[in-house]
Amino acid sequence: MSAEQQQPQTSSDSITGFMDAEHARIHAMWEQTAAALYAEEFGKLHRLAGDFIAALKRHINAEEQIVFPAIERKTGDNEPTNAMRLEHRQIEHMLEHLKPLLTVQELWTGIKAVEGQEIEPGALLRSHENKEHDVLYPMADKVLGADEARQLIARMRTEVDQS
Repeated sequence: MSAEQQQPQTSSDSITGFMDAEHARIHAMWEQTAAALYAEEFGKLHRLAGDFIAALKRHINAEEQIVFPAIERKTGDNEPTNAMRLEHRQIEHMLEHLKPLLTVQELWTGIKAVEGQEIEPGALLRSHENKEHDVLYPMADKVLGADEARQLIARMRTEVDQS
């Protein structure tokens, strides 16, 4: 076994660790956003919803601009990444429907934005995250190796287009 294989990978040197930490952070942001809505704390809700939407968009952009191209380059296969891109479009559609949370002043409008989704936002995110955690990120770690993973993580921290 090489020294690289013997060392446990941390969130700073594996795609799986780094992205799982990102998923946990984004999931916590969603839970805080939903809690603020149901508590009718609208000022807090507006800020939290904005932070959640921006964080999720940045996360998607990091995957699509940095991680997915690296996987495709190494494997020559874009089928798994294309499946995740399709789910990203579904998540972006969900985010569009959550925009009323940025300005809502009454509970009912906020509830309609959240509960009027095809799939409950938290459930959609968990389903997507599980696929990435179980399949895509381990594949990335395997085909990229720790050195390239660290380089990609550094890029995700600094270079991602946040539009």
